[in-house]
Amino acid sequence: MLRRSCTAVLATALAVAAPRREDLERYLASLELERELRVRVARAAGEDETVEHWERWSAGAARWLKQLCW
Repeated sequence: MLRRSCTAVLATALAVAAPRREDLERYLASLELERELRVRVARAAGEDETVEHWERWSAGAARWLKQLCW
């Protein structure tokens, strides 16, 4: 789990190195791909709580990126 979290943190840090409005769509698409993968894997493993956590994290990350790039 720590490896996944570190990957998410690193990806977010790279995304915000030089945020611009025109980058937002790409950032959100990348975030959605990550959300879909993590939720699918957690569902397949029967980890409903993990699914909920990734859904909330992804929604929060999307809001944050929108504020950052606006």
